[in-house]
Amino acid sequence: MKATDVPKNNLPTQLTSFIGREKEMREICNLLISSDLLSLTGTGGAGKTRLAIRLAEEALGEFTGGTWYVDLASLAEPDQVVPAVAQVLAVREDPARTLIDSLSDAIAEDRVLLLIDNCEHVVEACRTLVDHLIPRCPRLKIVATSREPLHNSSETVYRVPSMAIPPDVLVQTNAPIRLDAEHSTDLSSYDAIRLFVERAKQCRPSFELAETDGPTLVKLCARLDGVPLAIELAAARCRNLTLDEINILIDNRFRWLTGGSKAALPRHQTLGALVDWSFELLSGDEQRFLGGLSVFAGGFTAESAHKVCRSEDADATETRRLINSLRDKSLIQSEGSDRHSLLQTLRAYGALKLHGVGETTSTHDRHRDAFCRLAEQAGKRIESKSQREWLDRLDAERENLRAALAWCVSEGDPDEKGLLLCGNLYTFWWIRGYWSEARRWLSLLLKVSRGAEPSEVYGDALMESGHFALYQGDYDVAREQFHRSLDVRSRHENAEKMAEALHSLGHLAHLKGDVAAARPLYEQSLAIRRLSAEPGNLTTTLNNLANVLQEFREYRAAREMHQEALQIRRQIGATQGIAQSLHNIGCLALEMGDFAEAERYLKEGLSLYRSLQDTNSLSQAMQTLGDLAALTDRTVAAAKLWGCAERLREAIGAPMHEIDRVRLEQEFERVRQLVGPAPFKAAWNAGRNMSVDRAARLLDRA
Repeated sequence: MKATDVPKNNLPTQLTSFIGREKEMREICNLLISSDLLSLTGTGGAGKTRLAIRLAEEALGEFTGGTWYVDLASLAEPDQVVPAVAQVLAVREDPARTLIDSLSDAIAEDRVLLLIDNCEHVVEACRTLVDHLIPRCPRLKIVATSREPLHNSSETVYRVPSMAIPPDVLVQTNAPIRLDAEHSTDLSSYDAIRLFVERAKQCRPSFELAETDGPTLVKLCARLDGVPLAIELAAARCRNLTLDEINILIDNRFRWLTGGSKAALPRHQTLGALVDWSFELLSGDEQRFLGGLSVFAGGFTAESAHKVCRSEDADATETRRLINSLRDKSLIQSEGSDRHSLLQTLRAYGALKLHGVGETTSTHDRHRDAFCRLAEQAGKRIESKSQREWLDRLDAERENLRAALAWCVSEGDPDEKGLLLCGNLYTFWWIRGYWSEARRWLSLLLKVSRGAEPSEVYGDALMESGHFALYQGDYDVAREQFHRSLDVRSRHENAEKMAEALHSLGHLAHLKGDVAAARPLYEQSLAIRRLSAEPGNLTTTLNNLANVLQEFREYRAAREMHQEALQIRRQIGATQGIAQSLHNIGCLALEMGDFAEAERYLKEGLSLYRSLQDTNSLSQAMQTLGDLAALTDRTVAAAKLWGCAERLREAIGAPMHEIDRVRLEQEFERVRQLVGPAPFKAAWNAGRNMSVDRAARLLDRA
């Protein structure tokens, strides 16, 4: 195309290449066709301007009246908006008319694309401008960039997302990186990675991304939220720093992420200046609220934000208004109707502001207390018909619960709120398979919490820690913690807790294969628990004692105990307990040779386990269904089910306990010989790669 053929425009020349954004470009090109006003919104540094200019470049040929770019960033007053647009379009003032009327007359019949950039500090003036132009200029298209919508009736809002990064990434400081196997080999397909590498090469032409650098770079881009400006500023540091060094410096991102293009706006030359610009446009209430939100990890609801960030007498409606306002200004991201979050960069900035006004401690205390109350509610209701609901609710708040626990550790847990929080999370951690995490928090809090005289709460935490050690096969640690707990509990008269200690010691002996030692301990615990008002605890001992009686071939007594436990659990309504009883009745039927009844009970229990996402119990269900398949000549299905069970055990650090090891290894070997070593291994490995849902259907087809 000759220079004279280029449609009229004043689009700024771009000094760097445009990277990625193929999906976004397709979407906004389609939206521009059907929209009079297309507003590109998003957080500062998200790339709104660059995307808008690229859109205008792509559409140049469509606008015979010209494509005109107006940058409003430098305007100090709203009444400068119309003159700025008029100046770009060479529209002069007419003493007999208003300037905005002259402007609309000048482009009334022309096919014009008007790109107004950086509207957020003069939103109302921009709204007045588009309200006037759109009805009078039927062939006009307007693209606006702003951190909040203009709220015009003709407006289509497109929120510019962060750049794509590989999925399943942990972005906490010093956390390990996990890349999905499907995505780990082609990092260049992700826009954030491509942008970093391209800009790093501009700063240091010799820069090359080694294969071993992949996880470090992915973590770096994730911690910068995939925000293009932040990535470019970080890439500029490649002049004299390694990726590992840059990743460490991100902890002080507002100090180190400087050095942007001198041609850029001043607020785009450092990350701190960029966020300062957004912050200074907020009202005082919005600034304080944003600072308070920084204590949340993994998101928040309007209810939790109200409890943590607002005074006790504040209006909840006002809290929702603040959330909506910050969302409109692209400072809050919303997921669903009532789940919101801050980008990591904004969260770090908010924490600095919170510290600056001396409210860090008080806000973290309120956050801890809010989630301690949530966990206390859950602890009371999680063994009920609403079990699934509470498990899911705690899972949604898992990062906030971690933040509350971390705060308790950092403060020394003087009131044992952290230990109480662990106690209320015990069932959640157990069912969802978060065993290693449970042990880590309990260990940290037990170290910082102990006073001169260990409290009853401290004794409870020792018992809980012992349970998780037992589940993971650390028998010596479990025994030591059970005995320490028993020593503390002996100073506090509580029959139920003594029954729990006896039960736990019985469980230890049971899993180690010493059923003769386990039986009297379970029986003593059962005698106490039959006198208590805790039916859920009673069923736990009934269940485990029945399993021991099965080892002694006392099948009738074992079945009666399982049926009693099942009846009580159905009355309580706790899904996990019901599933466990169904599973164990199925195991008993399997041992007695009633394979049809075994399969019926095992599958019914499995269905409930799946609904709860109970990893440990799912591993046991897969294992036992494999045993059933082996005993009914479905040997290939058996190997696959066993492989699936092994993968689930490994996911939570659960061993094959001594009570089962010898029998299972003998059964594995029997089936291996029947199938053949190579086919057995292939089937086992296939099972390891199967989802639980797919593995569960194996017996339906066999």
